[in-house]
Amino acid sequence: MDRIIYQERLFSRVTTVILGAALAIVLGLMVRHWLTAQAAGPHYWVLLVMFVWLFFGILNTAYLKVAISDKGVSIRMGVLLRSVQWEDIVDCYPDEASAAWNSIGGVKLGSYKGKRRLACTTIGDSRVVLLRRGSSFPELVFSTRNPQEVIEKVRAGLKRTAR
Repeated sequence: MDRIIYQERLFSRVTTVILGAALAIVLGLMVRHWLTAQAAGPHYWVLLVMFVWLFFGILNTAYLKVAISDKGVSIRMGVLLRSVQWEDIVDCYPDEASAAWNSIGGVKLGSYKGKRRLACTTIGDSRVVLLRRGSSFPELVFSTRNPQEVIEKVRAGLKRTAR
């Protein structure tokens, strides 16, 4: 059985509010089209596609789950799940990237100081970087309310597996 050492679940408030407001606007426009008997027109179908896209966007970015176990570290945001085994982790440290780079919550691909990164973040929370070997995105960045505790738990896990 896999023993959980640390676990947290973050709610992405700002991203959910922004996407929720956009969803409400699109829903209002859809209702207006429906009430004016224009529901069969091309604009209605575009609004319907936008509605579905925003709805699933909210579901996919609302929660970020972080778990540290005997096997390694796993990050889940919506349908994205990244599990990293201890032998693939090199280090863990605070994210130094500016808040502007991480100003949008959700899942992002990019690079920072020449290293490719996959980021699963929530707006307003601290971030840590998990440096991995054998990945096309060596830096896995994720938000946490307790960055120092997460770093300590990961480094302790690395020491246990190094023996």
